[in-house]
Amino acid sequence: MTIDEDGSIDSMALSIFDNTDYHSRPLEMWHQFIYNTKPIAGGLPARALYIDQKDDKHFIVEWRACKVVDCFLESNELYVSFEGGDKGCKLEAIYVCFDGEDPELYSKRIYEAVQLRNRVKATTCLNVYIDCMPVDSLKALDSEQVNRVLDNAMNMNKIRQNSSLDTSSLLQQYNLNHMRTLNQLSFIQLMQSQQKDLEMVRSASTDTSLFLRPADMFPPRHHIYYIGAL
Repeated sequence: MTIDEDGSIDSMALSIFDNTDYHSRPLEMWHQFIYNTKPIAGGLPARALYIDQKDDKHFIVEWRACKVVDCFLESNELYVSFEGGDKGCKLEAIYVCFDGEDPELYSKRIYEAVQLRNRVKATTCLNVYIDCMPVDSLKALDSEQVNRVLDNAMNMNKIRQNSSLDTSSLLQQYNLNHMRTLNQLSFIQLMQSQQKDLEMVRSASTDTSLFLRPADMFPPRHHIYYIGAL
């Protein structure tokens, strides 16, 4: 459930980042509880996120007592009926805290989901910055580096003897990754040296630790041994 419907990163549903480690019970178990209590008490008591739109710019957002009267396992949603005669609605399960679950654990669940979404947003923005940086002025791999790449990639006799093997696409992709890494290193240096200036323009993120290290992107070479006729 989101108010922002422009397709931006901010509109990503919070339930995408829901960590099941913070669930007090699986949704399937709550599903059974709901249908057991529905004939007796009219649903399972809980508190849920209530949003009332007053006009185009003003919303009332609060947690209200409710009863969960239905469960949709496939979409991970719950149908709730708010107390006070308000019309019921369907909500993603992350926005409902049952009275029978630990509120502190539920708070951690919400906090971790929000933190993860913010981290994904920041990481995505930083990588978009890198992808949009020009590569025309960067130096591509030289012949010695190209030969080393091919030597590492074609490390079996059967591959070396394949005369029809096309390595141009491999080298092109490797070149792009190489130049993108150079841009990333330059961008990290810029961010670290001009941190205050970047914060003034309200950049989506200035945390350089969100980038993958080149050592993680290009792990050391490992020999692959194949036993059999080549």
